[in-house]
Amino acid sequence: MEHIVYTQTQFDHDIQFLIKQLSDAEFKPDLIVGLMRGGVIPAIHLSHILDCPVKAIEWSTRDSKITDKKQLDKIAVMAEQGSKVLIVDDIVDSGKTMREIKERMFDTRDNVKYAALWFNPSQNTTVDFLCWKVDRAIDDRWVIFPWEKQ
Repeated sequence: MEHIVYTQTQFDHDIQFLIKQLSDAEFKPDLIVGLMRGGVIPAIHLSHILDCPVKAIEWSTRDSKITDKKQLDKIAVMAEQGSKVLIVDDIVDSGKTMREIKERMFDTRDNVKYAALWFNPSQNTTVDFLCWKVDRAIDDRWVIFPWEKQ
């Protein structure tokens, strides 16, 4: 199977690109949520640059099948009360994780935004901010991130 090797240099550039998108959208989060495992790394980088608190949420539909519903529900209540939340993942591939997260976030569309470094547009979900698209309907290469063992 072929891979897309995503480099640290590309990652650094993409973090700045996400910062620009957030600025252009005039969305300044009060909290950044990184989805375990891969989303935590870009979330922490964004947190440092934006000087914003970060939380890690364990939510895996692929590997461990663990979902931290209790913690996510607390974040949804914060958003309902006016806090702006940015939920970050490294890749939205099947879209299942993002769909499940959105379902639990109640009706907080104005205060909750979603970001991904990589996004598969052939799935039934969306994100507000993204850097790259990889359409699985035509491209089955797996993205290898710098923080993953190869």
